[in-house]
Amino acid sequence: MQTQMDGLTAGLVGRARHHRLTRGRVGRTLNISEDTARHRYTDAHIQRQLARAPHRSPHLDSDRTVPWS
Repeated sequence: MQTQMDGLTAGLVGRARHHRLTRGRVGRTLNISEDTARHRYTDAHIQRQLARAPHRSPHLDSDRTVPWS
């Protein structure tokens, strides 16, 4: 589960950066300093985390339906 969370966080940080959010804003959102965000979430780190993370959940197969009860 941690690998999935790391991949999700990296993806969201990458998306935020793509939309030109500052490292300061990203850091505040993640409750870390701007410097930590800058050093932790480099483009290379984001790409590595996304490559490691599973791309879809086996529980979310499109041909399966899940009741909302």
